[in-house]
Amino acid sequence: MKKIISAAAMVLALAATAAFAQTPAPSTPAPAVTPAAPKAATPKAAKAPAKARSAESIQCSAEADAKGLKGKERKSFRGKCIKDAQKAAKAAAPTAPAAPAAPTAPKKN
Repeated sequence: MKKIISAAAMVLALAATAAFAQTPAPSTPAPAVTPAAPKAATPKAAKAPAKARSAESIQCSAEADAKGLKGKERKSFRGKCIKDAQKAAKAAAPTAPAAPAAPTAPKKN
């Protein structure tokens, strides 16, 4: 019985080897794979230009740096600081006098 099982295993092994050996080789060679460019190689000029920062934003960032704020605390502080600075600037700005009304012709009855 052992001889029959070992003979059957040998036949299966030879059949599998023969099946792989008969697989035709590709007719054209595979194209050479070129490595992808690293992400760091992308030019920084391709990014969208940053918006100009207001004086209030710069001032509040400096205050946050002085206090050593980071993360959510910094974001919250800067948001409140910028709003307060804009309100103060608006209140301190002199208002222009109203322009005199243009003369109108008298109404005819």
